[in-house]
Amino acid sequence: MNSKFSPDGTLLAVGYEDGMLVVWDVASGLEKWRAKPLERYIVALEWNTDGTAIATSSFGGCGWGWLRSECVAVTRANRDSHPTQIVWSRRWKLSRSLQWTAPDHLLITLDDRALEVNVGL
Repeated sequence: MNSKFSPDGTLLAVGYEDGMLVVWDVASGLEKWRAKPLERYIVALEWNTDGTAIATSSFGGCGWGWLRSECVAVTRANRDSHPTQIVWSRRWKLSRSLQWTAPDHLLITLDDRALEVNVGL
């Protein structure tokens, strides 16, 4: 399980082993929303700088069946829905570190390099 507070500290995002992402209201302790951006274990998660999206990284959770695949998904924190898009995917290249450099640019760190992705928010 991984967790991160939103930039303003009012929400807490928690990523679970089954790929579920749950966002909690810190003041009330109530669940605000949930989404399942990935199929398996969320290794890393990070809010973007303005709190409108959450990036998640998964080990083996990108829908390629028996092939081990790693990916990074971005889930938008919209009012009525929480659409997710896969913004990066590779076999055998797990991203354990995610960092937003702008509200729509994500730095993905791998074992042998780092790359920046425009997620198109």
